[in-house]
Amino acid sequence: MKIKSACMAIFSPTDSTRKIVERIGGYLSPAPTEMNLTLPASSRAELHFLANDLVIFGVPVYGGRVPETARERFKILRGHRTPAVIVVTYGNRAYDDALLELKTVVEEQGFQVIAAAAFVTEHNIVRQIAAGRPDENDLKAIDRFGAAVARKVAEGAPSAWHEIGVPGNKEYRPYQPIPMHPKTGSGCNHCGICSRECPAGAIPADDPRQTDASRCISCMRCTRVCPAGARKLPWLLQWGPRGRLCRSAGRDGRRRCLFRALLSRRCTARRIARRIHVWK
Repeated sequence: MKIKSACMAIFSPTDSTRKIVERIGGYLSPAPTEMNLTLPASSRAELHFLANDLVIFGVPVYGGRVPETARERFKILRGHRTPAVIVVTYGNRAYDDALLELKTVVEEQGFQVIAAAAFVTEHNIVRQIAAGRPDENDLKAIDRFGAAVARKVAEGAPSAWHEIGVPGNKEYRPYQPIPMHPKTGSGCNHCGICSRECPAGAIPADDPRQTDASRCISCMRCTRVCPAGARKLPWLLQWGPRGRLCRSAGRDGRRRCLFRALLSRRCTARRIARRIHVWK
């Protein structure tokens, strides 16, 4: 099949997902354009894609789910039996129902999912978890996936593409937001970058020292873009999600041991599970 145009639709507050999707997109021809839907916009026109286009969707996993903010922003994208590739990234705990949820979202928008993958990245809140991921082995897996997608598109015919199955439950796990939000320290110089860069619009432009907890999605983008390093998650609060991650990881013994090792800081690279999953 000859692709007329390709696009990367990305929601990536800390840029980890964006980098992986861009690496996959590098294997496609023609080179895909990037549609970064991370930041809010006053208005976005609805875009339609045809059967000879291709769209790569990429999102991080929050609490085992696709972020609601991403779901809403993807609604402007409409496919007409358009082939799609879906990618989720997660902080080495589990992606739960997120891949199935993303598949359902894009199919409801008129796309046909032809390949799917879940890749591990550094955890956006507790950065000691999966630190350094994606590493060299991860990048090799991403490259293999990108090359496989390119071959499938180039050599296959849409009539031969069968529906792929991905893990997950139709009754998605309830989303449990993390009840903590970055705080601003004395180093804040009111530059306003965090306000302009907040995906949820939770930081007031006239007072960037504040955070609207009802809107904040705890994506940690503000902590990454603050040039003064003034926005941080209070140190004591980090133990809350660590404990939750450890308990949820304990549903099977292997993951429980993994997280005990991580949280005690006695883990080595060999003890961190790879847990890369690909469907194509």
